[in-house]
Amino acid sequence: CKKDNQEPKKNEGTTYVSVAIGLKADGMRAGDDENNYSQKGQWNGKDAIETVDVYVVSKGEVAFGQYTKDNFDITPATDDANIIIKPNKAIVTTPGEKEVYVLLNATDAVRALLKESLPNNFKAAYNKAIENMAATDVAKTDATKGDIIMMTNAAECKINVEDGVSEPEALQATGAKNRANVQVQRVVARVLLTTTEEKYEIKYDDGKVMGEITDITYSVAQGEKAFYLSQKRE
Repeated sequence: CKKDNQEPKKNEGTTYVSVAIGLKADGMRAGDDENNYSQKGQWNGKDAIETVDVYVVSKGEVAFGQYTKDNFDITPATDDANIIIKPNKAIVTTPGEKEVYVLLNATDAVRALLKESLPNNFKAAYNKAIENMAATDVAKTDATKGDIIMMTNAAECKINVEDGVSEPEALQATGAKNRANVQVQRVVARVLLTTTEEKYEIKYDDGKVMGEITDITYSVAQGEKAFYLSQKRE
């Protein structure tokens, strides 16, 4: 059959979609819901955004765009406002109901997994637990850039795409058409401490002491064997 082993059909869309990606200032740090232990504080610019992948999904069709850090603008957070990330290129697609998925700082392995699922099995791949991937695969620290951590949708994002929208109309600063607003958060946040001392000082880069950990005891570390790209609230 001629249909066997064919590459997914290239999307021949008639309209454009853009995204505004929001990161809650208090969603950039680990912590419990009740915040019993400390104030998380506002985002301080330590998270680096290297790449942004956007997938616009409907039945049997996935339009997607992959951007580098040179392809989007970041508006820093003030107080409790979002950090806003806006790619400066729009995605061509078809009109109708769509779901929008975003990956920040995606690994090559995750990108390959999702690419293999196009176009019909994307949602199943996105909702599947990813096995045998360590925290260091999706979270790392660069001395110059800061923390580079993979982030995904914090909640579902749906949009009814209007036909005939041009790329400039989808990208305009105010009143943009076909703009999807997507909230994202970190895939993983983990801290491991190994020391033989009775207490351990935590310091800023300039050497100033932020605080200290005391009463350190031995514990068998908990390690996850899998994680989900989609957020599992339960």
